[in-house]
Amino acid sequence: MNFSILNRITAQVPSATLSLDEFVSILHNPANGSAQYIKASNIVDKIRSISDEDRQKELKQTLPVVAPGVVFGANRQDIKSFSGLMQIDIDHVTNPELLRDELGKLSWITLSALSVRKGVWLLVKIPEPERQAEYWAKVNAWLINQYGIESDPARKNAKDLRFYSPDKDAVYNPHAATLNIIPAPSASKQVKALQIEKRMNSGLFFSPIDDFNSRADVIPLLLSHDWKVCNQHGINIRLTRPGKSFGISANWNEELRKLYVFSSNSNLIQSKGKHPLSATDIFMQLNHISCIAIAREQLLSMGFGYQHK
Repeated sequence: MNFSILNRITAQVPSATLSLDEFVSILHNPANGSAQYIKASNIVDKIRSISDEDRQKELKQTLPVVAPGVVFGANRQDIKSFSGLMQIDIDHVTNPELLRDELGKLSWITLSALSVRKGVWLLVKIPEPERQAEYWAKVNAWLINQYGIESDPARKNAKDLRFYSPDKDAVYNPHAATLNIIPAPSASKQVKALQIEKRMNSGLFFSPIDDFNSRADVIPLLLSHDWKVCNQHGINIRLTRPGKSFGISANWNEELRKLYVFSSNSNLIQSKGKHPLSATDIFMQLNHISCIAIAREQLLSMGFGYQHK
């Protein structure tokens, strides 16, 4: 899989063609490429050290760019060939390293890495580059369903460029599966979705507490409060508490939609009766809400719960 490199975003003529393996090598270590990438690495460090967005954008213009989806011909309007790679770009990430590593575990993600301003970007193999917009929509829908996050729609275009950004811990899977069909939700999730739809159509009141417990995506909520995913076995997602680098501190059961906390040193506490935590329990504890009425109002304002028709 080859694609084009350009010296900077304003360039019209490609400067080189790299294989994916070569590019990942330079991504992991700029010294594996030319002096241009070492200089670019220093610029990225500078961008990340300042908060002035105008200055950040100015510095980004000096970085080399890649076109992961294509090999250009004489210029950027001339496509010589498609690489079969689609990029996905996720901005404004609370814990980018955690999300990068989590997504990098998926069998259909070829590359998961940090962008210049510490978003997360992905490469996915697709069988029909001419239909990239449709494959992008599939992945975007999956991200919304699983993590409540959306990706940049500009990546629907195979010719879209991205700035070079070194990442020594980028997750690379050269043997990743080609994306054909995004994994469907589990049967239990489909059943719950039908139950929610039935309640909505019935005109009955559906409380924001019940709604949140039924469909809230708890894992991103935990990740945003410094919990880490340790591993997953079937419907059980095992997590490591904040302040601990390894080990299982809690288990989220996707079927029961309950969190079982095993650590007494975490920021989540089970009841004295050792009852597992619901999604609402987790939301309230992480956000230091002690009143269920306040939690109900906040969840309602977030779009959970249905009123009488």
